[in-house]
This record gives sequence, C-alpha cells and structure tokens, in this order.
Amino acid sequence: YRERGVWQRLAWGVIALALAMLFTSGSRGAFIGLAVLAIAALGYAPFSRRKKGQLAVAAALAVLGLALAHPRTRATLLGGSGARVLAASEVQRSAMLHAGWRMGCDRPLLGWGPGTTPLVYPQYRGGLAGGAENVLQLHCLPIHVWAELGAAGIAGLLLFAGLVWRHAARDTTAAIALLGYAAFALTDWQLDVPLFA
Repeated sequence: YRERGVWQRLAWGVIALALAMLFTSGSRGAFIGLAVLAIAALGYAPFSRRKKGQLAVAAALAVLGLALAHPRTRATLLGGSGARVLAASEVQRSAMLHAGWRMGCDRPLLGWGPGTTPLVYPQYRGGLAGGAENVLQLHCLPIHVWAELGAAGIAGLLLFAGLVWRHAARDTTAAIALLGYAAFALTDWQLDVPLFA
C-alpha cells in the first residue's frame, strides 16, 4: 500500500496470483487462513476506523463472493449434491486426526520420525472409522508434527510461535503472514503453504 511504482504493481500482482490459487484450490482451510490474515492486516493498517470498517465490509463481500463462486466451498456453505463428497472428505480428515493423535501417543517423545506418515499410517488404518487407505500427510500441522516428531516437535512449534510473538512489533508484516499461515495449517500440511503466506 505504501510503495509506489513497480513495487506496488508487483505486490498487487502477487496478491492477484495468490487469490487465483486460493480460488482454484477450493481449500476451505485457505479461506479461513485468508480471513484471519485479512482481519489481522486490517487491525494493523494505518487507516481510520471508518476506512477500516468500509474495507472490512468490502473484504467480507469479496470473500463471500469467492466462496459462493467456487463449487466446493459453495457446497460446504449451502449443501447440495457436492455435500456428499465433502462429507466423505470430512470422514477422511477425522480419521487422519485420530490416527495422527494415536501415532504421537504411541511414541510421545520423538514421534515416528520425519516423513514416516505414509509408512506408519496403514498400521492405524484398521482401527479407524472410514478414511483413506494410505496418506502422505495428515492435513493438520500440529497433529502431523505430533505424529512424526512427538513432544520435541511440538516444543519446536511453540518456540517458533514464541519467537514470532516476541518480534511481532518489529515486523508486523511477517507476523500477520505467519498468523494467516497458522490458521491455514490447522487444516492442511503442505510444504508450499508458506509460499502463500
């Protein structure tokens, strides 16, 4: 917003590309992350309360428009024929959370090791109500870290969050981006997600 010239055009281009990726992915977690990101950014923006209110209404209408324009998120909000597919997705996500929790509980200190989820998950599949036969990731950052890295990994996440909190006043842009990523990471676990943030 404050930059001028080519840097401002590049920033708007990045925003447009990120929104296009968000829209085409139909990720419900990404919409949550975007909402958290927008709220936090608006809170730190150097605008009057009236301007912030106007921007909040415009942003809410834009997010609602994007959500209703995409079939997957529209089915989440309104139901319909796509709701059955989403219900199956919810069963799979629930099974992944349950399996990830059990994986971490079985090896609480150090977990199963980085990248072992595809190897270990099938051992837990038999005791789950529904879900995929095998998964590459558990669709939830804290659960995935708990399953693969145990309490040591969770301590690392908490340490990282503490560092971000400590330095948030110095670099609000980075803190806001990481806050949006944290909201998104509750429903996803991909290594490309930080690029969105």
